[in-house]
Amino acid sequence: MAVARTITMSVSGESDSRRKQYLADAAFFYWAVTQPEACCNQTPVKSAFDKWKAAREAAEAATGIACDALSASALALADDVVNTPSHESRDLIYKMMAYTFFGEHAPCDGPLGESIYAEAREWVGVAA
Repeated sequence: MAVARTITMSVSGESDSRRKQYLADAAFFYWAVTQPEACCNQTPVKSAFDKWKAAREAAEAATGIACDALSASALALADDVVNTPSHESRDLIYKMMAYTFFGEHAPCDGPLGESIYAEAREWVGVAA
């Protein structure tokens, strides 16, 4: 079954490179979610993602100093997710979701964002 998607974005005032990044992100997510691997494989990346997700949820429920400590833990765990070797292309989704906190931040905002894109290029056979 073919799926066609139209994305309309109003990004006036954005630079050409930023618009290209938005389009690259959209293409990446579409590619990643349409891969045929089984959805429930528990890879090391998925395990790290589950730990990050639990820490994030705990941080959101906490207040004050506890929230700060749990938020710092979630940030460190997001880096662990990205640094864990992937076993399948779906692991890239877990990495992107943890690193961007479910899309709250752009992947290019942090120092490990490029490593996610480098891995994605490797999966699809495109040289940097």
